[in-house]
Amino acid sequence: MKHYYGYESEEVIPDQMTIIDSADDLFIFEKPLLDKELIPLLKVHPQKTTKLFDDYGFFSDNGNCYLYFEMICAFLISKGNEQQVTMFLFQVEEELIAIHEDIKPIFILGRQHDLLIQKWAASYKVEIEFLIS
Repeated sequence: MKHYYGYESEEVIPDQMTIIDSADDLFIFEKPLLDKELIPLLKVHPQKTTKLFDDYGFFSDNGNCYLYFEMICAFLISKGNEQQVTMFLFQVEEELIAIHEDIKPIFILGRQHDLLIQKWAASYKVEIEFLIS
């Protein structure tokens, strides 16, 4: 997962601004443009996306997957017995946006659900670690 910045414009972007990707009228940059209103993005490599994905992100013209950083939370499971983790993930599935491929799966949900996720984890005795909240 890596941070990027989106800038919406129908104008031509000057050559000195290095565009690394785009999606329609959204141009994606690696470094923030100081005098522009930017959209913080997170590039992910999802092994799975759900029907909620389009509300929180998009696939670029180059096929890369970006999520709106300020709208999401992300966590991984650090501890729990298999049955409890399975039940916890059954609950998580209701609000899941995507699962990012990594050494351990990283579960991505809407930021408004971070307290709910903590309650679910506590009730199933599953330990989680938030990477974004």
